[in-house]
Amino acid sequence: MLTRSPHPLSWCRQIPFQYGPAWVFLTCLLISGNLHAESSPDARMPAGRDPSVRLEVRGTKITDPQGRPVTLRGIYSREEWLGSEQEVRWFKEWGVTFVRFLLAYDPQYWQTVNAGRQDDRKRCILRPEDIEKTKAKCRWFEKHQIYFILEVPWRWYGIPDGLSSPDLLERQCAEMYRTLAEHFREFDYLVGYCMFSEIYVAPHKFRTYKQICTAIVDAVQQADPGRIVSATGFKVSSPDSLCDEIRIERPNVIYDFHFYDIKSFVLYRPYYGDMRYPGRIPHGFSGQSYYLDRNLLETFMAPALSFSERYKVPVWCGEYGAFNNAPDGSSDRWMSDVCRLLEKNQIPWILWTWKKGGQDVPALWKDLWQGKAEENAVTLSPHGGTFVDPVRVKIDSSKCDGSIFYTLDGSEPNEHSIRYTRPFEIHAATTVKARSLRQPNEYGPVDTARFEFGGQKGISDLRNAYPGLRATIQNTAAEKVEDLVQSEPLQTEKGLFWDKLHVSKQDGKTILWEGWIQIRTGGRYFFYPKAYGAYALFIGDKQVCWHPATKLDYARTSVGIITLESGYHPFKMIYSKPAGLDNGFELRLQRDTDPVKPPFKTGKEMFFYTENNS
Repeated sequence: MLTRSPHPLSWCRQIPFQYGPAWVFLTCLLISGNLHAESSPDARMPAGRDPSVRLEVRGTKITDPQGRPVTLRGIYSREEWLGSEQEVRWFKEWGVTFVRFLLAYDPQYWQTVNAGRQDDRKRCILRPEDIEKTKAKCRWFEKHQIYFILEVPWRWYGIPDGLSSPDLLERQCAEMYRTLAEHFREFDYLVGYCMFSEIYVAPHKFRTYKQICTAIVDAVQQADPGRIVSATGFKVSSPDSLCDEIRIERPNVIYDFHFYDIKSFVLYRPYYGDMRYPGRIPHGFSGQSYYLDRNLLETFMAPALSFSERYKVPVWCGEYGAFNNAPDGSSDRWMSDVCRLLEKNQIPWILWTWKKGGQDVPALWKDLWQGKAEENAVTLSPHGGTFVDPVRVKIDSSKCDGSIFYTLDGSEPNEHSIRYTRPFEIHAATTVKARSLRQPNEYGPVDTARFEFGGQKGISDLRNAYPGLRATIQNTAAEKVEDLVQSEPLQTEKGLFWDKLHVSKQDGKTILWEGWIQIRTGGRYFFYPKAYGAYALFIGDKQVCWHPATKLDYARTSVGIITLESGYHPFKMIYSKPAGLDNGFELRLQRDTDPVKPPFKTGKEMFFYTENNS
């Protein structure tokens, strides 16, 4: 005999009679919306999700679900840089806990879909193959339990700094990030998404920028509730661009700043000269010099910390780092001091300077990732170099539990050496060593700096001198600085000097200025040439400044350092101006003992030519 199975919901029909008022009460809560079946993010998570590692925002901290602040010390990478899972294993071995990861992209795709033209309707186009390539690499992070945050290379998706067609762009950006959130919500170790890294927005576009960022946050959190989104400032993500106008009135938003102060130092090139940290360093893009040390680093970072405290939101350093070739270990000292400052304020951070193909990294970086920065290390400031005037030396320590001792004869400091109580002066060539002593026989690391005096000598008298420089005009423009000296002279003029020299009607020409520069007071001098095109500056046999030819529509400032004694020094300047660029060349100087102010311009009283420059 066939029997009928009970109705699947027949048990529900019995509940009102068995539980009476309780069932009615629960039903009313569901209908009223006070009790949601999907009230927690876990209810919407895909199968296999581990909510115990998903990060959250609580006040000024990024925390785990239990509210404990998470230590995030990281590295920058890109999808195309990671060739194998082995590289992620290296990250883990080095101590990396966090990766800023750039989404896969095709730099030519934006041009391809628009047939080489800018078309506002074709922006923010994500290719499925790029998403899948990125997801494949992100699974390595997931497997090795490394947190990561995804960065969208927004310029490659057709988003201009000018934010043209803002209403359309708002919808396009929101849809792009919604698509990302839908594809990547399966990842437990995904911290979130970065918006508009290193963008420059004009003041009249601030409101538009904020509206677009708010729409992106809404789109991400609708597709993946609770996921973190990172906003950044208007001025290429500098700490001082985290300001009131950037505040996004949404939960789970963190704020990203990049730290590269002073930029001419972190992008150091050998031809910049003797640029050491700590010490007075020229800011090659503002035409000023600053005494860069721990105090100034803290001043540069202060706006980001103030923003975090004012709005009770987390900030993090999305990029910092220095090319490791500044003199005498200066890059390492700068990176250590920045890291100490970030760690002191519990700010997550990312090292930018790692590149694909590096099977290993400097030992210092591993120490930073593993939280092993030596707190009792001391630093001599300035850190050596060549000078003309006596030098006032101080010894800094981020945290010293004991006393500091130093020597002036190159020997290792101990408790019988000179005890440091205040800054002291160096007048002659000296090797200074210093270190801390916390307890008997418990020393910190030794810091060593060598101070030299003298500089490049000039001649005291110049016979048959006339104001100005000899200018030789050549009839070809060079694309490389190395080619500038290979052209044949076309004509020669005398008596030219410059403060700000405009060379009209010289498109496609190269000008060679030769003569003498008079230095009335010896010292370390910072030279700031600024021009369109390529240039190279020499004093005696030393190349002081250099810049390649460029097609940029703005003049580029370089920087160079040289220590000069008083007197007349042979001077040569080569300038090549390709056709189509604006005219003009400008040179400014600053002496390292001068106060911070706009550097003085050179004038005819500084330059001379003779019938024989030899």
